[in-house]
Amino acid sequence: MKISDLTGAAKGAAILAILALVISINFTSTSTINGVFTCSFIDYGRVGFGALAALVGLVGLVSGQGASRTVSAIAAVVGILAVLYGLGIILSPC
Repeated sequence: MKISDLTGAAKGAAILAILALVISINFTSTSTINGVFTCSFIDYGRVGFGALAALVGLVGLVSGQGASRTVSAIAAVVGILAVLYGLGIILSPC
């Protein structure tokens, strides 16, 4: 398999999935009121690039074949996991 064998959607999904793992623009807020600790977390970089990777990965999964489908599927899964992390649903620092 060469990179030139992949469709544009598969290449785009892979690039977006890598960006979703690398670019982090996060905000964490903590407070304690009357002894009750609250925390909120969101990572806009992971949510944005992860959603794009998942979307383009699903398009590549439907339209591609062979290695392009595999790369697109992996990028879609990475994108979905990045969104879940960015929203603080999995592995949240809170």
